Amino acid sequence: MLGIQIVAFAFCLAGVGAIIGATASNEWQVTSRASSVITATWVFQGLWMNCAGNALGSFHCRPHLTFFNLADHIQVCRALMIASISLGFFGTMFALVGMKCTKLGGSDRTKAKIACSAGVTFILSGLCSLTGCSLYAQRTTSEYFDPSFISQKYELGTALFIGWAGAAFCLIGGSIFCCSIAERSTIQRHLFYLQRQTNGHFLPIVYNFFQLPLGWKQFLKDQKKEELHYLKRTSIHWGLIYDDFPDKSQQCSRKFHI
Repeated sequence: MLGIQIVAFAFCLAGVGAIIGATASNEWQVTSRASSVITATWVFQGLWMNCAGNALGSFHCRPHLTFFNLADHIQVCRALMIASISLGFFGTMFALVGMKCTKLGGSDRTKAKIACSAGVTFILSGLCSLTGCSLYAQRTTSEYFDPSFISQKYELGTALFIGWAGAAFCLIGGSIFCCSIAERSTIQRHLFYLQRQTNGHFLPIVYNFFQLPLGWKQFLKDQKKEELHYLKRTSIHWGLIYDDFPDKSQQCSRKFHI
């Protein structure tokens, strides 16, 4: 469980980092260097700047000097990529609080909800990046293959592929986060029957996982999966019965089917 969440968090961090790099990059579209052999210069553009470089390694960039006169697809892609980064930031905060390896977040139920929120937030972040990069790529390719388009034609730049990779990492990591919550709740979906002796009589008390005494919660968490195999969910719950109100060191006296 802990290892799965760490892997998911690593995927998400890598994805957010790639999305930030793609957003800041100026190589969203580039002129073909093969067609620039004679002049040995090429032009590349990003969401924020237009740049020109040459074979000697020097380049010059000029920021977009206008906002309202920018092409619509650039403004939309800017908004989507900024939204993706913002969602990635909040997803990271949620993950740090909701992961099992941290001491933040309160009870297990609360941490599970927060971790699930982190997974959903990362998925939304990946979708925003995927949409922004795909929209920009569609505009670039449609202009490139349009015979009536007489202005400078561009090819897909490196930043688009980085943005797509970041989106994929966020989608994978967010999905793993959500799946880890489903696995964590396997024990928590079952009923536990503790039999307590009161005035000479045994009184069965029904608990769900979150109502168990604190010692038994920790005891059940510490057990190996194979030792809890009898908790597998069926149409009829498996229960535990104890001779007395248990503490965390007391072992199960017997199991029975109800």
